[in-house]
Amino acid sequence: MMVLYNKLYRAEDSRSLSVSDYIPALVQEISGIFPLKEFVQISTEIADVPLPANILSSLGIIFNELITNSMKYAFIGRTEGAICAQASCKDRLFTLSHSDTDCAR
Repeated sequence: MMVLYNKLYRAEDSRSLSVSDYIPALVQEISGIFPLKEFVQISTEIADVPLPANILSSLGIIFNELITNSMKYAFIGRTEGAICAQASCKDRLFTLSHSDTDCAR
């Protein structure tokens, strides 16, 4: 949540923030606390979509769980891996996706 609060504090409009300003920083912050971080490639493709702070907060909680679980469990017994996070918006439909270990599949 600290990442969100810092981003909102520095934003021109403290009520909303672009997903592309928030999610990549959050993913890097969370993955950076794990010992395997050097072996995991992080890829983010996040659309520049402004969302209200309360929605971003919920998305942050979801991504926190996804990235934490990936870092804890997806790379057991492996010497490399990847985490991919994507977000897009088309026709007012906002889509998030997350994958780990092999983002090309």
